Amino acid sequence: ISVTSVVQAAPANATPTLFALVNTHSLSCMSSGGARNAYVFQYDCNNSGNQAWYFGGTHGAYQQIRNYATGQCVGVQGGSLADGASLWTGNCSSNDIFYWQKENECTFIVGCAPGADYWVNQASGRVIQVGCGCDTNRAGLIQEALSDAGPPSQLWYYEG
Repeated sequence: ISVTSVVQAAPANATPTLFALVNTHSLSCMSSGGARNAYVFQYDCNNSGNQAWYFGGTHGAYQQIRNYATGQCVGVQGGSLADGASLWTGNCSSNDIFYWQKENECTFIVGCAPGADYWVNQASGRVIQVGCGCDTNRAGLIQEALSDAGPPSQLWYYEG
């Protein structure tokens, strides 16, 4: 007789735990706009499915961030490893461009609020940032090298 751990899978129709990702600078939410294979941007928080996210598959400490409205994952467009590459939603796969790790070492970041985190992409090692560093609706999200001096547009917190 062998001893094994048994893990009960969630029922196929189980609702995942949903959350919004809110930028600490703009106080806007990460949004898919409800479109498949589209750019990810920030928009005034409105509790829509476009702004509802949940965790998908994992690669160790990295996990997929999936959109509730589309079922797609946040990734780096074209698999780019460069600063400034746009984020988009695409069909989730095992490609590292679709995996993110939450880091919360706020003590090293100026203006970091309690509960604020940055998200590191497994493929590039870069973090999610509001491209313009502004609070404008529909401002695109990009990946950028982590800056010890902020900017606050790289920091996000959970809501929901």
